[in-house]
Amino acid sequence: MKLVNKIKSFVICAGLMLHSVAWADYQIQQVVDNFAKQPSFSHSNISVCVQNIKSGELVAEYASDKALPTASTMKTLTGATALAMLGDDYRFHTLVTLQGEQKGDTFYGNVILVGGGDPTLGSSNFPNKASFVDNTITALENKGIRNITGCFIVDSSNYDRYGNSLDIELEDLGADYGVGVYAINYKDNLLGFNIGSKDGQIKVKLNKKFECNINQFVQLGQRENLVIIPYPAAKPSFYITGEFPSNSKTQFYEVGNPKPEAELLYDLEQACARKHIQLQKRRENFSKLKSSVLLDYESPKLAEIIKSLLVRSDNMYADALLLELAKANQKVPRRDNGVQVVKQFWHKQGLDLQPLFMFDGSGLSRKNSASARFFSQMLAKAENTKGRSAITLKSLMPVLGEDLYISKNLTKAKLGNSLAAKSGSMTNVQCYVGYYPADKPIYAWSVLVNNFHEPNQNIRNEIGKLLVEVFKNK
Repeated sequence: MKLVNKIKSFVICAGLMLHSVAWADYQIQQVVDNFAKQPSFSHSNISVCVQNIKSGELVAEYASDKALPTASTMKTLTGATALAMLGDDYRFHTLVTLQGEQKGDTFYGNVILVGGGDPTLGSSNFPNKASFVDNTITALENKGIRNITGCFIVDSSNYDRYGNSLDIELEDLGADYGVGVYAINYKDNLLGFNIGSKDGQIKVKLNKKFECNINQFVQLGQRENLVIIPYPAAKPSFYITGEFPSNSKTQFYEVGNPKPEAELLYDLEQACARKHIQLQKRRENFSKLKSSVLLDYESPKLAEIIKSLLVRSDNMYADALLLELAKANQKVPRRDNGVQVVKQFWHKQGLDLQPLFMFDGSGLSRKNSASARFFSQMLAKAENTKGRSAITLKSLMPVLGEDLYISKNLTKAKLGNSLAAKSGSMTNVQCYVGYYPADKPIYAWSVLVNNFHEPNQNIRNEIGKLLVEVFKNK
């Protein structure tokens, strides 16, 4: 009899626990529904998904299969793929080879820089990394080379000459966040202009000493509305058009460098001059002579690169990873080939790719879209699929209270630093995807919102309130 009573008690307790869990999930679903149906979102598109990572169960959702613009949340897909396929300790390589022969302290030939697509070469985001230029000069000195009859030459034969995506907006093309990706990326592929006007004249000055082509078609007027378009040529070239105020103080503009190798070559030549290494720059063909590796320059580990690009939301870094995925899979390093590799990988992981429309690795193209369910399922699988990596994406994502801010109410909530998330924002687009808790995730979640009249910060505040209500008792 006692055994029967114990069994009855167990069944009753288990039933109450299941009822309690079901009721809690019902309340979360109500919170999500209320978020999506508030009046300020009456003309918006919204997709929300909260998924249990272990069971795969959907805890709550709203239009979770609707594909919406992703903005920078697309970087989580690129980062997770690169981490699993390449490994957390993977590195980019830039080779310096000697093509010719050395006699005494003179090298009869050219120094070839074989571009490997490293986005961190000379980057301000890794200030403690040994300089590529200094390492190259030191390697020449260690070989006893004081004279070079040829010159420095860049080998970018495996990469497209045009590094920008053809799917981004014109206004993004000339912005500091819209830089291209090349065989040689250098100093974050950025250049600065000082532009001012005086006595009816527009004055444009590049804040670098090497040569550039600047085609200026600017009209003096009452407002500042410039468009700066970089384009590839024999030297970095720019088309500047629009309107600029009369008698305006000089303003600084930072734009993408369409030929970053030009600045690297300039810096190498200047370093040679400082170290009294003579460059004769003879235009001779040394291709029939033997080549040997002078320097194999390695990037930081992939985990460090992904951490940096997710925290800073670096478009160039993300697209460099996409091209590297293509190259590592014996494809020409182009965005479309990288996208193909990404899709093939996640298809093998059993992910439904129908809600994914991917055109780059960064999310900069407005053609990119995906559903909240896709993101939550991808993040869940990323947590359970290490591949070649010893770590998973969650350890590299921005964390609330450390390097992530969404809203005041979320910062003040008891969630503390338990929320890992990647943001994505454009005009009329605000998205977040991530994990909870950050250290040992139980849930993968996604919130995508677009087409709203409120400022983006107002939408972030509403998303913050939603996340507090969803996870405060989890």
